[in-house]
Amino acid sequence: MLKFEPQWRFKPPPDGQYKNAAIPRDALCEFDAMIGKVATQGKRWDILEHFKGAFCRACGASHTWSSSEIWAESDLSSCMSQAAENAPLFLEAFHDAYQELLEQELFAPDAAMINEICAKHEIGYVLAPPDLNSVSPRKRHRCK
Repeated sequence: MLKFEPQWRFKPPPDGQYKNAAIPRDALCEFDAMIGKVATQGKRWDILEHFKGAFCRACGASHTWSSSEIWAESDLSSCMSQAAENAPLFLEAFHDAYQELLEQELFAPDAAMINEICAKHEIGYVLAPPDLNSVSPRKRHRCK
């Protein structure tokens, strides 16, 4: 579990210079692709369910196993989309899921890889485990 402003669990900061409220669709696709690569290291269905459980927790939903691997993939996508509505909770879910996999000696994306996606898509957070910090707006210098 990451440490961050408690109110973000209920309402993330609004978008401003950065996208703070929700995870953008393009970034969501990159996170999904990472999960697909992680799933090549073991039983794919189990790993999909592992991540689905983390995103269900982020949404406050119950996690039930899907009836097939195909449904697990579809259900995971739905859970991720729902969790993406609150960027801090989404990032925490992804972080928690990969941390648990590291304990099982599987390679999973780390904070640096997540931060790359956040920076690329101007998501206003940076993981510095155990903290999730907002990104300070950059000062723009004007040429005279």
